Amino acid sequence: HARWHEDENGSLRLPYGQSTKLEKDGTMQCYLDLTERKMSFGYDGTNLGVAFQDFNICGGLYPVVSINLENECRFNFGSEPFKYGCPSDYKPLVEYGKQHD
Repeated sequence: HARWHEDENGSLRLPYGQSTKLEKDGTMQCYLDLTERKMSFGYDGTNLGVAFQDFNICGGLYPVVSINLENECRFNFGSEPFKYGCPSDYKPLVEYGKQHD
């Protein structure tokens, strides 16, 4: 597993979540803190730690997933209950949108 990041020096591929074995029907979580500018991921309810921090959000953020052709994924931004809940200091993305309507 790896995390990809592009900065002024080009594209970087760094290890992340190496001990995690992805299984069929597994659940990946994304935790985004725009105040602290941190992004973490979890798998089946286990937080994998901070993947990115101090990133620039001036140009916006774009969710992207890179998978093999035979894989499938489904996104849930909070319109359905989360399988593993949400950390107490985070809110589902759909709740954030309701606050700013």
